[in-house]
Amino acid sequence: MTDSIMSDTPAFNPQRLKQLRLAHGWSLDALQAALGDGVVSKQSLSKYENGRAVPGMRVLRPLAAIFGLRATDFIDETRVEVVAYRKRAALPKKVTAQLIAQSSEHFLAAVRVRQLLQPAAKLPFARPQSTPVDAAGAERAAETLRRAWGLAHEPIGSLVETMESRGIHVLFVDAPPRFDGLALVARRADDATEIAYAAVIRRTGPGERQRFSLAHELGHLYLAQAGERRRDETNAHRFAGALLAPRSLLISDIGERRHVVGAEELFSLKAKYGMSIQALLHRLADLDIISQAYYGQWCIEINRRGWRVEEPRPVPPDQSDWLRRSVLRLVSEQVIAIDEAERILGERLPHGPAQGLAAKRRLMALPSEQRHRLLAQEAERAASSYEVDQDWQEVDLAGA
Repeated sequence: MTDSIMSDTPAFNPQRLKQLRLAHGWSLDALQAALGDGVVSKQSLSKYENGRAVPGMRVLRPLAAIFGLRATDFIDETRVEVVAYRKRAALPKKVTAQLIAQSSEHFLAAVRVRQLLQPAAKLPFARPQSTPVDAAGAERAAETLRRAWGLAHEPIGSLVETMESRGIHVLFVDAPPRFDGLALVARRADDATEIAYAAVIRRTGPGERQRFSLAHELGHLYLAQAGERRRDETNAHRFAGALLAPRSLLISDIGERRHVVGAEELFSLKAKYGMSIQALLHRLADLDIISQAYYGQWCIEINRRGWRVEEPRPVPPDQSDWLRRSVLRLVSEQVIAIDEAERILGERLPHGPAQGLAAKRRLMALPSEQRHRLLAQEAERAASSYEVDQDWQEVDLAGA
């Protein structure tokens, strides 16, 4: 028997199984082959992914093992949803599915790390009311968020650090140049409560493109409006421009109305705001600082100079070390095992001597509520390594 029904236990997460398979680039046939002969049929695997059957422990243990997980990781109650997916040209469906699945897996790992470090952390912002957003509304939303985050009227230094310090996960993926960005939200399965946000961008590329992509995905997360896709993309674009180059600051630098703007002046603004010349010109046109006709002339000039694909004087990319730093802290404090840390980071770590006494002292220094919560979480996870709950016993679906 390979299928079972669970009662009075957290529900098996079929999304996680499909997500893991796609993240590895496997078909159902490849997953079945990886499990080995006689473990489970392809048809049963399909049922598990579609939520029409639940694997028993005889299948669940090897299934978890090939992904480097515990069986209990498949009853994780967190679900990941795509808020927005942006690409400049068509990508094969298989590549798209794999990118989304890999990003979702990275996101779940990052959410777990943050919950261990900050179990009482709140969401980074309250979204605007669910009303249709136009260009002016997107502009106001960016201004509101800048005030709420205490950014005043200065350019943002590191957008990655700004977002991560406020609880938004920034994830980098190895993706083709046609991929621009992805916005994800994590929800609790029982009541659909949002618990975390993530913005995903390509690992490589000029810093100005990365920054604008991040700001664009943040716009999707903040506005989160349903409706016609083109309008959503336009509003997220307007939000990103207003976040990186606020109207009042830009006008103080360049004036309320300009008939001509030179290349060297644009390069100076590029260095200050961390935006491409193309994005800056679009922003100037949005604010009517330059006319649409003049903006069109500059677009032609950008094509002539070959700057559409690669601009001169690229901005250095923002760096992110929050996840690595946080994981290493959890390892040092013996909150997570080093094998889990290596899986989260995707790298080998030095296996130094245990620092039990120092870790205990750090644990005891935490507030009692946080200390008890961490211990309870780890006790629950550890229990799965030693015993099997009776509710996981296999039951023949045909006889149920």
